[in-house]
Amino acid sequence: MFEKRIGGRVALSGLLGLVVTRGHTGRSSKLSSDYRDAEAWSSADPDTIRTHPAAERFRAELQTVTVYLGSMNFVRGRPQNNSITSWRDMGPPKSIEQTSRYVPKGMTVLYLCDLIQGVFNELPQTGGDGLFLQDYLLSPSLRLANFADSRASEFLQGAFDMAENSMVDGRVGPTGYIFSQVLAEITQEAEYDGMIVPGVRGNRDLRYRNVVVFNPLDKWPAWSCQDAGFRFVKSEEAV
Repeated sequence: MFEKRIGGRVALSGLLGLVVTRGHTGRSSKLSSDYRDAEAWSSADPDTIRTHPAAERFRAELQTVTVYLGSMNFVRGRPQNNSITSWRDMGPPKSIEQTSRYVPKGMTVLYLCDLIQGVFNELPQTGGDGLFLQDYLLSPSLRLANFADSRASEFLQGAFDMAENSMVDGRVGPTGYIFSQVLAEITQEAEYDGMIVPGVRGNRDLRYRNVVVFNPLDKWPAWSCQDAGFRFVKSEEAV
């Protein structure tokens, strides 16, 4: 199979048969008709994304995703803040108004990362001289859809390629977070406890994964390493 590796700013339409590999996530996506279908879905009118025919296909293909079962060590970061005094301040956001790439308004999630440097990459504008960090050991009973798995279908690879390229350094992708938030909503509706995704602010020398745990509510303290996992780390210490 002919393969060409190209960057995120290149228009991908019409390049069927090639493979795009993203330096920042390491995701390789074959530019097939399945990819084109995902690209068209991500570009649909925001009011129709949830009811788009491709949304039903996404629901069906969720059944093929690798489910990550097993204990995992991850870390959560928060910018330096006088209100943070212990591990009890390192849980999920209390406000359901706070939104981000995979967090629509009204949803509460616990965002974690598998590398400390990944946390600093995720919070570059607010980290300052350092970040508060908290270690977590997730329960093996959680069902996490592993969208970072290279064995995901071409359609799923394409959908998350679109989601990962939005709102980061002018990369090609749908405008705003509407599309990526819909992916999270549908995944939660399919009764997954969360999902694993590549971190979007990596590079060829540093690639990391984020975990988005849905509806952590009062469960997160049991996953926290509590006092033993709470610390403040300066940026140079994370390198």
